[in-house]
Amino acid sequence: MKKDEVIINHPFASHVLIHDGKYAAFGSEPNTDFVKIGKIESKKYSGVFSTHSKIDSNPESNSLLLKSIIDLSDPSLVCYFRLNSWQVKFIQKTIKSFNSTHITLFSDENGLQINFYDVLKLMPGARMNRSHETRMLNHLLNDRKVNPFKMTFNASSFMLLPPKTFDVGIGENHIGVFSDDELEEGYLLRDLELDLPVIHFFNDQLGQCISLALSASHLSLDPDTSQHETPLSELESDDL
Repeated sequence: MKKDEVIINHPFASHVLIHDGKYAAFGSEPNTDFVKIGKIESKKYSGVFSTHSKIDSNPESNSLLLKSIIDLSDPSLVCYFRLNSWQVKFIQKTIKSFNSTHITLFSDENGLQINFYDVLKLMPGARMNRSHETRMLNHLLNDRKVNPFKMTFNASSFMLLPPKTFDVGIGENHIGVFSDDELEEGYLLRDLELDLPVIHFFNDQLGQCISLALSASHLSLDPDTSQHETPLSELESDDL
């Protein structure tokens, strides 16, 4: 990829750093927790660009900034797993269908799981009370065991990922590293470290994992615990 193509092909970026044959595209609001790393054809360019304008910088500072990004992309890992392209597409379609603001990837004794939710629905002072309102969706992505972890990402940042197969590393530095070895590209998503009052458990009668989001102000549950229709049923299996 050439310098001009890097800038044009990353409209989500507030700034693009180019140095030593590599680039880093930094997400603009509300996706400042997102960085894409890749390669360009020439090593002669060094600069920081905003849209098509070059920002004052020097090769030394550009080199230090690039090094800090590369260091973030190579952390000590808590765990490692793979997300197939159909799983990425499934997550993105569910984000759209459920109007999720955040997703939480986590693992426990049942395997790799994900929660989808609108954070406002979990705040008693901000949400509207409805008799039938799904506040959180839970899905078991894989029943293979991985080391315990929990990462919360902006749903809109996850939507910036291409629907490809990724090797995912969860770093001790609270960075999720999504690697596409085929194109030699990487994507960094920062853990928002939201501490929501959520309980995860396996329901023997239903034969599935359950996540309960509790009110932070009082530990009371909605007496209506019947299963409601969810947007997951609207996803077309042919698309996954």
